[in-house]
Amino acid sequence: MEYVDSILEGRKIACQELIQACRRFRQDLENPTWDFKPRDAEFVIRIIETTFVHQQGERLDGTPLRGQPFLLEPFHKFIVYNLLGFFLAGTKERRYKEALIYIPRKNIKTSFAAALVWGLALLNRRSGSKVYIVAAALKQSLESFNFINFNLEQMGEKDMNLYERVKRGDVSQCSFGFDILDQDVQYQDGEPTVWVIRKVRLYEVSVVTFPAYTDTSVEVRRTEFADLKKRRSEAWKAKTLARLRGVHVDA
Repeated sequence: MEYVDSILEGRKIACQELIQACRRFRQDLENPTWDFKPRDAEFVIRIIETTFVHQQGERLDGTPLRGQPFLLEPFHKFIVYNLLGFFLAGTKERRYKEALIYIPRKNIKTSFAAALVWGLALLNRRSGSKVYIVAAALKQSLESFNFINFNLEQMGEKDMNLYERVKRGDVSQCSFGFDILDQDVQYQDGEPTVWVIRKVRLYEVSVVTFPAYTDTSVEVRRTEFADLKKRRSEAWKAKTLARLRGVHVDA
């Protein structure tokens, strides 16, 4: 309510439309037609703030935001409470079924839309909810999609999916990225030239379908993967619980 009060009392500068939105919000709280139940809104806000992190950006003082918890601004939370808080009195029927949200450029609108999608999908998970991201241009849709995908990778989902793909045999070989630090070249008459690599700086190992080195192979090992999955899960849970308690834990 502090956000609403600050705008209606003139302590925070706002456009006429936002003032009207805050006035409507306060009136709706007093209107017996609607029940205000903040539980769903608070669930979505908590899910976003405890599971999502920034992919890019920095604070006004230049501090990098990448990897930091995705904490919503007051106006973001105001939107969520509006959308999810009001129900037809005495029912589970939500007042708002759709919404058109205006957010100025460079005010965390694309990533907020993606985070809201994530939160709503989890809120309605028992109904088998589906979410679609559309935009005027494919690039804009991908901005939201890639933000969700980035956070799923941070949670370890990418590694778990790779295990299943290897297990099915979809991918079975490897490629390597490296810089050669020491090598010998052997020349033999009538024979192919042979390069003997003695020392490298390895910076990438990728499991792929079409490898650079066809003699490579990869296979799943259940015990090691189970241990890895358990460690990742425990680390993610610890980090999430720490955020819920307001404590920051380094990765």
